[in-house]
Amino acid sequence: MESADALERLNPEDVLDGDRAAVESLELHKSRYEFAAKHAPPGRLLDLACGVGYGTRLLADCRADLLSLTGVDISVRAIEYAESH
Repeated sequence: MESADALERLNPEDVLDGDRAAVESLELHKSRYEFAAKHAPPGRLLDLACGVGYGTRLLADCRADLLSLTGVDISVRAIEYAESH
């Protein structure tokens, strides 16, 4: 595992219902993306530290007014996962 891999790089598909810390972390991340989706201006958006990209996808799915949306992360494995999903 890379040193850049951490809890922040949760994969929603891997979160088990009984893992309270992971469920709460995922919900916190999702609420931040939902906030950004409501308040970010139209145009171009950069998602730094996007992890496996589920939040970037959330933004893309609910914001048709974005001209471009780019996710960036330091973890090569996280980006590879994001690109393949």
